[in-house]
Amino acid sequence: MDKPLTTMADSTDDNAAQGRYQPQFWERPPAAPYTFDQLLNRQIEPFGPDLVFHVHIPKTAGSTVKTLFLQNNFAVLDFDMNTKSFFEVVPEERWLQNFSQEPPRSSYLLSGHFRLDLPILRQLRMRHAIVTLLRDPMQRVLSHYNYTLRVAGNPWREEVLAGTMSFLEYTEWLHGAIGPQYSFFDDTGAGTFARSGTASVERCLDNLLSGVSVFGLTERFDEYCVVAGYLFGRSRVLAVGRTNVTARITGPRDPMLKMSMSAEELDDVGRLFADDIWFYEEARREYERRIADPRLRTVLSETVPLIAECEQAMKRLVDIRDPANPERGAFERVRSRMSGTG
Repeated sequence: MDKPLTTMADSTDDNAAQGRYQPQFWERPPAAPYTFDQLLNRQIEPFGPDLVFHVHIPKTAGSTVKTLFLQNNFAVLDFDMNTKSFFEVVPEERWLQNFSQEPPRSSYLLSGHFRLDLPILRQLRMRHAIVTLLRDPMQRVLSHYNYTLRVAGNPWREEVLAGTMSFLEYTEWLHGAIGPQYSFFDDTGAGTFARSGTASVERCLDNLLSGVSVFGLTERFDEYCVVAGYLFGRSRVLAVGRTNVTARITGPRDPMLKMSMSAEELDDVGRLFADDIWFYEEARREYERRIADPRLRTVLSETVPLIAECEQAMKRLVDIRDPANPERGAFERVRSRMSGTG
């Protein structure tokens, strides 16, 4: 549906006004997202949060976050940046009907490359959570560059491959067009993927700390799984399949991926992304403070070793060869037509 939530709320149609939702549904004031402290102290609805928005900053392992929530019985609705809608598969009306009921009810993760200026976040009448992952800014720049190298059709790919756009020129384009990761927590823009807001890095940090329910760090994803599972009351945090979009790309591996920056590149990119580096370090300090809570420390100390054991078991499972064809894994998907063996 293209209609924003407010048009349904303001509808004078008798059926909309009287029949399909609880009478008090649209009389509720807009609902703020749960805070981290509310989740930690169980100041939540019965059965826990069942509506979660995932701010997927590009190249921060966001696809793996989706896997985590899918594994925990959330239906995932992806954000379409062209229509600016989550409701291409599940109609908005049916989604609203679900949340007009008392819990327990179906759980949804609304995920995509959107910013905190997305209009729906200001229109919600139901309690919800917002989650995200952050990544070291320099590693994120490298990941963006490598994705451009590998994927045909990406902006400036041909220029990068031809050598007419330098690595630094690419990072300047990245900073201006997509923006540093702190810009995804800018609530002053027009609700577009292209960076349009003007909030300072300090305001974006405040929005992250006060307006995002749970954030984690890409390089510490196992911790994120445990913390999210504990806060949302979802136990399926083992064997979450890692989804590295760049690594999954098939075809020739040339050109070689860029694995590091020269000293000069580190200086230049560091200056360009100085605000984002400050933002990330401040967020990391708050992350450390949060997970120092004794409840989380206890759960992490007992759960992270289980995740490590499970990952080792999964690796051994993947290494098992197919008795009928030792060149392939026993559980590997067949990628071409095969003749029968009998």
